[in-house]
Amino acid sequence: MFEEASKDEKWVKAMDQEIDSIKKNDTWELVDLPQGKKPIGVKWVYKTKLNAQGEVEKYKARLGNEETKVCRLKKALYGLKQAPRAWYSRIDAFFQEYGFHKCPYEHTLYTKKNSQGEILIVCLYVDDLIFTGSNAQMCDDFKMIMSQRFEM
Repeated sequence: MFEEASKDEKWVKAMDQEIDSIKKNDTWELVDLPQGKKPIGVKWVYKTKLNAQGEVEKYKARLGNEETKVCRLKKALYGLKQAPRAWYSRIDAFFQEYGFHKCPYEHTLYTKKNSQGEILIVCLYVDDLIFTGSNAQMCDDFKMIMSQRFEM
């Protein structure tokens, strides 16, 4: 599959975006294989995301390894059992840092009020979120802060 995908510009772009994301998030580092250790094999996984009309919206590629090096994992990565917990911890810390309050009854629901009592509501679902608010500027500010801190 890689041989075919590496000749197609849309998949090359998707692979480049995945590499950039890994570098930006400092997920792992390339190192020599430690003596006496066996590497775990990895591969590229290709997926198309469709929009509501069934048309291709995005090409996504997830990464495997370089041939002469191994990747030493520095952070939880998608596909690992601990990845959802690590993601939740990261986003929870972010929300609390920016003044959001976690709902005591629904731990994936966060709210933030400004001095005029206007509200921004954010709800998480796995690695997606939905938000709404009573103030358009609060929503715009939230989108800006999120895009600076996370891949969107």
